[in-house]
Amino acid sequence: MAWAESFFWDGGVKNLESLSFAALSSPDEMGVDLEELCLGLNQDKTYTSAFKQAFDVDSISSAYISRALAQYMRTLVSYDSRYDSVQLGLSQFSDRQLHGHNVFVKNCASCHPPPLFTDNGFHHNGISQKYTAHHLYLTTGRFRITRDSIDLGKYKTPSLRNLSRTAPYMHDGRFEDLDEVLNHYQNLDLKNQNQDILVTHIEFSDVDKNALKAFLKTLEGGTID
Repeated sequence: MAWAESFFWDGGVKNLESLSFAALSSPDEMGVDLEELCLGLNQDKTYTSAFKQAFDVDSISSAYISRALAQYMRTLVSYDSRYDSVQLGLSQFSDRQLHGHNVFVKNCASCHPPPLFTDNGFHHNGISQKYTAHHLYLTTGRFRITRDSIDLGKYKTPSLRNLSRTAPYMHDGRFEDLDEVLNHYQNLDLKNQNQDILVTHIEFSDVDKNALKAFLKTLEGGTID
């Protein structure tokens, strides 16, 4: 099942406003005390004036901070990639990129369909679930939200747009580069519990791998101002 409006690896956040709260307050990220944040912003005339203009409020609250951050994040839309140009008929793939596109369609598109290159679903992609006791929480995946054992080890499918800029890879960042990712899919341990039926061994040559990486590079674009 696809979840068009969910964020984080386990889909535990349903909108960008809530996502902002999680990033701001999490001790693993910014670790901000929201009351102190509001106090500081309310003492800055530049921010009070900007929030007054944007939201017609006299005092800055955490709710309006999250709304402001969410509105900014909604402007960060990837566009103008080589792939997009080809789809518009303004450009063409090189022979190598076209070969990579064919490899992608055959092996990857079921979970990473264009144009977003994600199905917004949750899958167990055969990743090893062997962790130390301190990191066992990483094994839960979507189960943390649904409490359904079938969702153990399932994580949200990430978009492949701008992929070369988002290393390291997998939910725990275990792979440093795309070669490690591709090696994972070429050497899958098919005994992992709950592994998705869509995730199978990918049999490809070094030529296929390099072509696939060349195609993935075409998904890099800019952002809309």
